[in-house]
Amino acid sequence: MKLLKEISYRYVIAAFTLFLLSLPLLYLGVQYIITETVDEGLDHEKNWFLQKIKTAHTAELMDYNPNISFQKTDKILKDKFTTENVFVEEDKEYVPHRILQSTVESNNEKYVIRIKRSLVETQDMILSVMLVLVLFLLILLISLFYVNKAVSKKIWEPFNQTLESLKNFRVDDDKEMEIP
Repeated sequence: MKLLKEISYRYVIAAFTLFLLSLPLLYLGVQYIITETVDEGLDHEKNWFLQKIKTAHTAELMDYNPNISFQKTDKILKDKFTTENVFVEEDKEYVPHRILQSTVESNNEKYVIRIKRSLVETQDMILSVMLVLVLFLLILLISLFYVNKAVSKKIWEPFNQTLESLKNFRVDDDKEMEIP
């Protein structure tokens, strides 16, 4: 039984170490996926803006969405995604935002467009997903420990019976040794 305990504890230590090492990778992976999703949404908003700028007046566009700002320019910028802390007046604090800056052209005029989207909800979602995954992995780890213990006990049972038979066997006794 001591051997079984030793194997089980080493198994748990190895699994827990791998679990702890994988958490940062898991966090970064989830964060990357969500950032890519936000960037995709910003790109869709840019395409929406391109459609609207052809038909609406610039004043209407400024009033429609406060997260979109634009101004005339002579420069051409490639799409540039950044993460910045933006002061939000309603909350009186800096909030992380994902920002798309790009140049769009309409009616032979170039505009630098800046679209921003708050990352507060995405950070909350990342933390929620991480919490669920950590709980799931802990339950899985604990379950695997007990399953491993039960399976090992069943597998080692014939060996333990053999050891018990050897312990009780006497050479001067006429009784035969029973080995499973």
